[in-house]
Amino acid sequence: AFKSNNIDLLENKVAACKPTELDLKTPLDQAFRDILLDLLAEEVNVAVLKSFVEFSILSCRKNLNTPTVPVVLLGDIFDTITLDTCQEMFNFVEDNVQVWKEELFFTGCKNNLLRLCNDLLRRLSRTTATVFCGKILLFLAKFFPFSERSGIIVKHKGRLIVTLFIYPYFFRPKYC
Repeated sequence: AFKSNNIDLLENKVAACKPTELDLKTPLDQAFRDILLDLLAEEVNVAVLKSFVEFSILSCRKNLNTPTVPVVLLGDIFDTITLDTCQEMFNFVEDNVQVWKEELFFTGCKNNLLRLCNDLLRRLSRTTATVFCGKILLFLAKFFPFSERSGIIVKHKGRLIVTLFIYPYFFRPKYC
């Protein structure tokens, strides 16, 4: 279905199986990851990887697999490609910020996207790849709303416990 870019073909195959919803999504999620591994082994260009992730987004919108699949695929892609190629692929992530903010994807994917960006930042040199690091940080600022606990520092209002030590007269320290 991916090679012909026909989501209807995949949808018809799934409908022919008539499995329960749980039985359907897990094997399809694994099938997407297996196909991605084959694509990465073939060392295809970034355009093919982008179209594969777009195809997985379409399948999520048709409720064929779990909504976390596109971001899991992106994580697998970023783990296996070079840093130069990561910059090209990250443009795709940035361009689709509205997709990741959709209700279907946001709740399930926010932690995976945060982990993906943190892993990328960990791999990058902050002195030589400052522009790319800045792009990642700006993406995170655009992606997480101010009300999201992942995007802000939460202040803790706890009790202050003061311990008062009272020394008896004969245990008082002597000062010279």
